[in-house]
Amino acid sequence: MSVAIKRIILGIVVLAEAGAVLVLGILLLQALQKKNNSMRYAARLPRHLYSTRITSDRFPHYFEPEINAIINDQPDWLDYEASYSINADSFNERDDYSVTKAPGTFRIITLGDSFTYGLLVNTYENYSERLEDKLNDGRCPETHYDVINLGVPAYDVGFAAERFKLRGQKYNPDLVIWFMNFFTFLIDADRKMELETEYLAKIQDSDLWQKINGRETYYPGQLAWIQHVGEVPEEMRIMKQVAYFREFLDSYQGPLLIVVNDVSLWRPLAKNSLEQALLYRDNAGIYPMDPLKSEGELLADGHPSVAGHKKIAENIYTYLYSHQLDAGKGVCR
Repeated sequence: MSVAIKRIILGIVVLAEAGAVLVLGILLLQALQKKNNSMRYAARLPRHLYSTRITSDRFPHYFEPEINAIINDQPDWLDYEASYSINADSFNERDDYSVTKAPGTFRIITLGDSFTYGLLVNTYENYSERLEDKLNDGRCPETHYDVINLGVPAYDVGFAAERFKLRGQKYNPDLVIWFMNFFTFLIDADRKMELETEYLAKIQDSDLWQKINGRETYYPGQLAWIQHVGEVPEEMRIMKQVAYFREFLDSYQGPLLIVVNDVSLWRPLAKNSLEQALLYRDNAGIYPMDPLKSEGELLADGHPSVAGHKKIAENIYTYLYSHQLDAGKGVCR
């Protein structure tokens, strides 16, 4: 065992009250990552790239990207460098958007996690940007479309809903598109970030990045993931996120499209609860999007590639043109 790993395990033992259980979890990290699909998508952006500039009364460990920043990201297994352009309102966007909506503008907000944020692709290549470009391709010359990306890596339902309240609702969207993965209902972002911050204080800078199953991994995030999912039974974690979703529905009454990514991976409880919550919403819909193909559309860590984001944008674009979520209003045909 390397000196670095020994230091990490020693820090964990000191930090955790249930030290024996947690150390066992750390020793099994590589095996767990192979077996647990949801661990593949743990956010890789380090804590210092997030900001608590805007505080949440609901979540003490709420975070969002640092504003007016250019973030370059290249794990050792990726053959290019991705660049994220964070605008003045903390969105991974090419431009800033005026809060006041210009006449003739149809405004869409996208919510979600790292898939929506566009982790490991350039800003202009994420599916929100591509969707905006496609909608403005001249098919509807009398309408201009804004697609504003509120996605953030490692967000759960609660954090995404809070981000919409704090940052998104002031833009007065005509439609909200929420891209959800099966693990959206399995994590607790607030607890995970609390643990990640604790681990960050214990681990030396030189040990923050570790090779796990051959891939460069942000270690505090992985350790926090293991501990926090082991603290609460899965059913309770799911129902906590369902409660957040129902609260969002109470506060936002506008048109809503839920894009369900790869429904085959979803827990039945999460899927059924989502469907029940939307049962009586005439201006809301669920789009079960076909899973991306591993060849070319997914990166090695399971995130969408450039081709994958292009496919997501095309799928949503096609859906929007074939469905009207709100009678008399929506994307022109």
